Amino acid sequence: MPATRAPLSFSQESLWLTEEIVPGLTQYQMVAVFEIGGPLDRTLLERSIATTVRRHELLRSRFTREPGGPWLTLGEISGDVLGFVDLSSVPAGPAADGAVDAVVNRWFQQPLDLGAPPLLRGEVVKLGADRHLLVLTTHHIVSDELSFAILQRELFTCYEAYAAGAEPDLPKLTVQYADYTTWQRDQTAGLNEGLSYWAARLADLPAMRLPADLPRPGVRRFTCAWTEADLPADAVEALGELARNRGTSMFTVLLATFELLLAHWTGSPEVVVGTPVAGRPEPELEHLVGFFVNSVVLRGRCEPGEAFADLLTRVQADLTEDLAYEHVPFHLVVERVNPGRDRGVHPLFHTAFHMVALDGGDSGVLADLTIRDRSTEFLRSAGATTEFDVVAQVILGGQRPRIQIQYAAELFRAGTIEELAEQYGRLIAAVAVDSATAPEPPTFTRRRQPPAAPVAEAVPVAVVMPAGRHATEALEIFRSELDVPEAAFGDDFFAIGGSSLIGVRVVQRLRDELALNLSIIDLFDAKTIGELLTRCGVEPDPAVRPSYANTRLAELNRLAGRSAGVYNCPVALRLTGEVDVAALRAALRDLAERHEPLRTVHLERDGGTVAAVLDIDRAEPDFLIVPVAAGQASEVVTREAATPFDLGGRPPWRARLFDSEAGRTLLIVIHRVAADAWSTRPLLADLAVAYTARTGGRRPGWEPLPMRYSEYLAGWSDRPPRAQLDFWRAALAGRPEVAGLPARRAGEAPVAYRGDWLAFDIPPEVHYGLRNLAARHRANLFMVLQAGVAATLTELGAGTDILIGCAVAGRPDRRLDDLVGAFANRLVLRVDTGGDPSVDELVRRVRRTSLAAFANGEVPLARLTDRDPGSPGREQSLFPVAMTICTAPVLAADLRMPGLTVEPAEASTGLIGEELAFEFTELDADQDRLLWGVVQYATELFDRATAQELIDRVRARLVVFAAHATRTSPSGQKGVISGVESVR
Repeated sequence: MPATRAPLSFSQESLWLTEEIVPGLTQYQMVAVFEIGGPLDRTLLERSIATTVRRHELLRSRFTREPGGPWLTLGEISGDVLGFVDLSSVPAGPAADGAVDAVVNRWFQQPLDLGAPPLLRGEVVKLGADRHLLVLTTHHIVSDELSFAILQRELFTCYEAYAAGAEPDLPKLTVQYADYTTWQRDQTAGLNEGLSYWAARLADLPAMRLPADLPRPGVRRFTCAWTEADLPADAVEALGELARNRGTSMFTVLLATFELLLAHWTGSPEVVVGTPVAGRPEPELEHLVGFFVNSVVLRGRCEPGEAFADLLTRVQADLTEDLAYEHVPFHLVVERVNPGRDRGVHPLFHTAFHMVALDGGDSGVLADLTIRDRSTEFLRSAGATTEFDVVAQVILGGQRPRIQIQYAAELFRAGTIEELAEQYGRLIAAVAVDSATAPEPPTFTRRRQPPAAPVAEAVPVAVVMPAGRHATEALEIFRSELDVPEAAFGDDFFAIGGSSLIGVRVVQRLRDELALNLSIIDLFDAKTIGELLTRCGVEPDPAVRPSYANTRLAELNRLAGRSAGVYNCPVALRLTGEVDVAALRAALRDLAERHEPLRTVHLERDGGTVAAVLDIDRAEPDFLIVPVAAGQASEVVTREAATPFDLGGRPPWRARLFDSEAGRTLLIVIHRVAADAWSTRPLLADLAVAYTARTGGRRPGWEPLPMRYSEYLAGWSDRPPRAQLDFWRAALAGRPEVAGLPARRAGEAPVAYRGDWLAFDIPPEVHYGLRNLAARHRANLFMVLQAGVAATLTELGAGTDILIGCAVAGRPDRRLDDLVGAFANRLVLRVDTGGDPSVDELVRRVRRTSLAAFANGEVPLARLTDRDPGSPGREQSLFPVAMTICTAPVLAADLRMPGLTVEPAEASTGLIGEELAFEFTELDADQDRLLWGVVQYATELFDRATAQELIDRVRARLVVFAAHATRTSPSGQKGVISGVESVR
């Protein structure tokens, strides 16, 4: 018939993905070995196998990798099905045994080519005139245990009929496997309901770790080992009677016993096991060969001291509910639950349990032949592999009831698993005697080593990236396959919607389109997209997308025109003594070479912004010596600090050495796209080290940075969790359109205001009281100051819904402390001053809202302004007032350069983005704590006298707060708004 295509079933897709993730597993090779005695007719055997293959079209299909995933291509049988090896001339003894093992074992170890049908193959091994071995092999992706039994039964039925000169009487097949896969793909309604069930059932699934004897390898490709233990026949019979009396199955009783065993072995009351289910929901599938079996995750809990009867009741109820959704494909459950990816551990469960009921022995008669099944014997000697830690199988029927445990030899010693099997038998015996009580806990006498860390396995990746190829193309592949607006180096592939199947498509395109040598394994191992691409030689420079916040800031910088200086961060140093200009110039170059943001340009490309990190030879610092007339230094410094940057033309920083009669001032101006306030300390510390070294004629000998800024971007995502975006939508819902500050003019706020500032001190006794108030409420000084500012704004007519902008460092890793870069974020703190609350109540409110905001601080402020329909995308659209506190200012003692006295100097752009900004500084000085503040204000809105009145009112309120901290608040305490006037 003509070749046709069909989708894979969900189970096939799962197994195909497993092969991609952990290649080389031989556990999915299904091999049967029969010893045949008598005059075997190979021609009849060949004919019988061919009949079976023609009957089941899946066995004459091939699997192909195509865009969109794998497909089945159905066709006619071609090629040889049955091979032949003659070992009859090999003398009996060790040589003959070794030859037989070598011939048979290769069927266990050599992967079946899924692209070359037929997918049922065999070989006859001649051992003597009337003695042969028949080896049959297929792959689990086209068969399961029941299907393999169907194949063997049909094969022997055909042989027996042909030997008698008749046609075989086989059950009629009304459907084929491709019909089943097409039907399955249409069952979306039931599938979605099932996925929702499993997502809830397996939420917060415990990581049940078995007490391994040996360190866990980094990849779950384990060597199989086996142990068996007989189960007491009378106890098994008693358990069957218990099952019948309780209206449940024998499997349920055996499962409950096994879960109890695991609970005692692991020391955890919660246990997780997987079990296979047949997966044949319709009677038409009963005689069809295919991969129908599915895995179900069973979650159990064994309460200490609980009667077994009570445990059994719970297991029975859980199992009934779970098996109602047994049809949901396991790999889709994994994708929905989305557990942490770890190639060293099977997802969701690593311990399996099932029961097998045998209906016959290992031997039989076929026509004039005798048949003996030797499959298990050869399987155990073939060095088969597994991806599970432990697979326990209770075998009933046949010669004797027993438990057979397959385990990972890399994790457990034989004695440990032998004891586990023995204890299962003892537990069964105890339950059989009395199920109404709690069985005596098993005692594990063998001592195991403490669980060891996984053994990392290096996965070599050849770098074949064509020269000049940019990471933008690789990110576009991720974006298009994930169907998301953008994909960034710092994104976690699985967190932004990736799945195993999408991952396979991504990897295939990266191979085909960009010639990258990588596998799906590398995708699972990498924490971020950037980490994966970096392993393949794709660096984030010279051109990749910067962080979302920096992208937006670069765009705002272009739109702001002459007001773009508001995004500049100036730092000034007063230098007394003889400045070595050549050493200073070299030191500035050293800074740029050390810190990538100082040699990064932000380019417009394809309607967006990309960051290009330049080589130091193309990024010489913009450094000039500027003579300044007497009395004009302050004006010149402010004008230079406010001069905008062309972020696409040059790196975002410059340095000026102003030379006047009054002395020399070094001004360093850095754009916020390259640095934040916390960058000042490492910047000046590195400058001092570099200048010192250069004056001595050498390069600076500083320690290498623990991380580059581009590495930080590659390993960090500014795509926040959806829950945090939802938090901010709720937190800012219904906020006032304007803050209602008394001097505020109507209309849209400009990009920047002209600004001025006033400083003020907080007396030591007030500072002390404020700290006590913070301690009493488990708050911090910043929260208490925030409460004071908010209450003052309410008093001045700003309303009771106060929005204050706050900067946070954004450096969660200590390795970032020494980097210059844009890490900081700004949060919106919403303070409710309604109802004239007491001091205690207001501090409690501020603490509660502040902690909630800090806990959701991964959302870049730019994402909130861009989502605001009434916002022009600027920060002041969300808050007109900003507030910061600095607890580690740079002091003169921190700045040591040879031959110079160095002191911090005032530097300002003369611009302010908000209407008001409160900047507090707290300092330890000679064991005394000092606190002072600066208020910056928009001169278009406030005059100096109004700003001074605001400062006076804030100080008066803080005095009230400090006094309150020394006494217990009485029930009739005045409100924080109304109660301040008496103090003032």
